[in-house]
Amino acid sequence: MPVPSPVPRSVADVGGDGFDQAYRRCLGNELRLLRRSRGYTRQQLVDRLGSLIAVQTLATYELGTRHCSVVRLAQVCGALGEDAPTLLARVSQRMASGTPWVVTVDLRAVSADRSPALRGLRRWAWALVRQGGLAYRELHEEALRPLSVLTGRSVEDLRTKLDTFAVGSDDDRGRSRAS
Repeated sequence: MPVPSPVPRSVADVGGDGFDQAYRRCLGNELRLLRRSRGYTRQQLVDRLGSLIAVQTLATYELGTRHCSVVRLAQVCGALGEDAPTLLARVSQRMASGTPWVVTVDLRAVSADRSPALRGLRRWAWALVRQGGLAYRELHEEALRPLSVLTGRSVEDLRTKLDTFAVGSDDDRGRSRAS
C-alpha cells in the first residue's frame, strides 16, 4: 500500500525542480509576509539578526530564488518572534491548497511603470484603478499565465517583476523615496 503524500497530486506532479521552486517561492512569500506584519524592512531584520546575512541574501530567500538552510530559517524566524514549525505549517497548507504564490500589488505603481515590456500590464492596472478606484489587487499563481500572455513575458519573469510591485515591498519604498 503506497504511503499517502502530504502534498496533493496536482502539486506533487510538478516534479522535482518545479516543486522545489514552488516551495521556495511559497516559503519566501511567507517570510516576507511575516517580516512585513512585524513592521520590519529587510535592513531592520538583518540588523536584528546581528548581520548574520546580507540584505540581498534575505531578499533572495523572500523571492524564493535561493535555498534557506534549516539553521538560517530558525534564525530568521527567531528574529521575527515566530516558531519555525508554525511558519512551515503555513507553507505546507498553502502548498496543499494549490496556491503557493500570492502577492498584493500596488496598481498605481504598476500603472506608473514605464517599462515598454509592461505596456499591457500597465494598461490593465490603470483601467482597474480608474474603474473602481482600487489601489491594490491580490494576485494568485493562476493569474500569472494570462498576464504573461498579456505582457509577452515568461511566467517566472512576470512573477519576479510583480513581486517588485508588492504592497510594502522594500523596492516600493525605494521608489517612493526617490520621487
